Amino acid sequence: MLTRMKTVFAVLCWTGFLSAQVAMAQNKTATTPALDGFIFDKGDGVNPWTTPETQKDPGLFRFAVVADRTGGLRTGVFEDAVRKLNLLKPEFVMCVGDLVTGYFEDEKGIEGQWNEFAGIVKNLEAPFFYLPGNHDYSNPVMARKWKERYGRSYYSFSYKSTLFLCVNTEAKGKDGKLDQAQIEYFKNAVAADKSAKWIMVFMHNPIWFKEDEARPSGWKDIQTALEGRNYTVISGHWHEYTKSVRNNQKHFILSTTGGGNNLNGEYFGEMDQLVWITMTQKGPVIANLLLDGVLDEDVVTEKSQKEMSSYLNAFGVTVSPLVITEAVISGRHNVRMKFKNDNDFPARIESRIAANAIVSLQPETMVFHLKPHTVQDAELTVEMLKPVAVEEMPPVTIEAKAFFTPPGFKKELSYKYYADLLADTEHSCAPAKAPVTVDGNLDEWQELPYQADIGGKVTWRENWTGPEDASFRFATAYDKDYLYVAVKLRDDELLVDRSENPWDQDAVAITLDARDETGRGKDLGLQHQFKTHLLFDLSPSEKGRMIWYRQDLLPKDCKAACVKTPSGFNAEIAVPIGYVNEMQKKPWASFRLNVMMNDVDSRGKSQVRWRPDFPSCDPDIGTFTRKFASGGPEGNK
Repeated sequence: MLTRMKTVFAVLCWTGFLSAQVAMAQNKTATTPALDGFIFDKGDGVNPWTTPETQKDPGLFRFAVVADRTGGLRTGVFEDAVRKLNLLKPEFVMCVGDLVTGYFEDEKGIEGQWNEFAGIVKNLEAPFFYLPGNHDYSNPVMARKWKERYGRSYYSFSYKSTLFLCVNTEAKGKDGKLDQAQIEYFKNAVAADKSAKWIMVFMHNPIWFKEDEARPSGWKDIQTALEGRNYTVISGHWHEYTKSVRNNQKHFILSTTGGGNNLNGEYFGEMDQLVWITMTQKGPVIANLLLDGVLDEDVVTEKSQKEMSSYLNAFGVTVSPLVITEAVISGRHNVRMKFKNDNDFPARIESRIAANAIVSLQPETMVFHLKPHTVQDAELTVEMLKPVAVEEMPPVTIEAKAFFTPPGFKKELSYKYYADLLADTEHSCAPAKAPVTVDGNLDEWQELPYQADIGGKVTWRENWTGPEDASFRFATAYDKDYLYVAVKLRDDELLVDRSENPWDQDAVAITLDARDETGRGKDLGLQHQFKTHLLFDLSPSEKGRMIWYRQDLLPKDCKAACVKTPSGFNAEIAVPIGYVNEMQKKPWASFRLNVMMNDVDSRGKSQVRWRPDFPSCDPDIGTFTRKFASGGPEGNK
């Protein structure tokens, strides 16, 4: 018997396996649950999408709620809310009252206010459910006009298994008390709809918040009727957002949608808002949308982007580098900063210096009010908290924020800029001490004095584990024919031959600006590569042929080599002296250099730079001066 059961079980397992294989052969999406309403092409069994159950909820719907418009009406805000609701496409829109200013008894004036509001609401592309607030129902005349226009001042309705109760807290005047007829109405409405999975209660005055036993509002009677049911209460009136939990049910007081508000921000509950509610089988999911955060598709157009770019490019903050003659920085130094506003409108510039354990800068904060087309100079005092080698000093970041109001804008804009205080010393390029062969073998180089192996010089530092992961040393030299650069790169995981693009794999980029000191620092963007400055972008290969990016754009007779080593890879380049002389219109005296390592590992990509990218740092950074073998200054040789 046992043997027979094992046989049957084996047959069933094998049959199930074959059925699964057939299903996968017929439709390769069989291993992923279907999405209702979607028709997909055939895949390979694993698909790039998810299938959350909530998307299949038959009772799912979405609606919006607007808060108080009046009680300190700010013109245009509610109108803006209507435009943005039309972008969101809710199934309908609720409110919590205070729709008109009210508080007077002139019938013509009351009609005028409601006509104005109706003119706004008619632009809403969804049903709108009215509810009275104290400004809408503040006296018998306004109560009568409400009845003439809208009939009932309290009511209920059901939608997709949800019961909505719309309560008039103003029926008995400013005290926020409910009349007995209204209490009985809602008690009966709750009792009559036993199939409702959730009940949404809307009212203007949050009478549930401070229920006075001596002067009851009538809310407790409705609350008693709601016991044992799932419900959520939403109100307004206070103009400050607050969430409470009473009887394990969520209660909300909304801020405003145009009503009086100091707008101190969401953390104070003071903001113009819309509420977006998604009703699910498990109840409402509530999202507060800041009115300023709901934007239409024209928030940035090609035209406005160009205009804004011109404004931003007209601002600027620069800091002169700390260039010293010694290899170690200590003591105090002064550097200059410049804040620029080259726009046709004024701006305020505020700067802040990030803390650093090595360097102290004073003042730490500065504020300047710049008129159009002006530049403001400032002096920074740099104090070294401890001596540090130039090569080991991390950049000190200075953050500057520009505040400005361009033409056509109603509110002030702000934009952040960053500048680094960099340290450098005098570098020299000496004659080669031995003949240089550009082959990647660095035996003829006696030393490689320049290094990049500290975290302050790494981009995407979260993927960098230390110098053994990615770092390098390099040297420069020249002879009568060529200017040379040699780089020894350390890499614990060499990944190459991924494509013909060095940026897709481990690589080294050597950038050389051979212009004289009057030209260096200008036109250094990507579009000027190989014109104002040269780029040697090299990657070694396991196949015996290095990758050399756009060799065709480099001067004739340039040389390069990039080879794998036991600890990483080496690179050498040679630039004809004739090219350097031509760029300076005379026998060359100096040049500017930078070296960057691209490290692509299985854990992620990082980049190590000797100095920041050319476009973002001062022209004095990374400058090498020609040196004679005797150590004296260069002549016209």
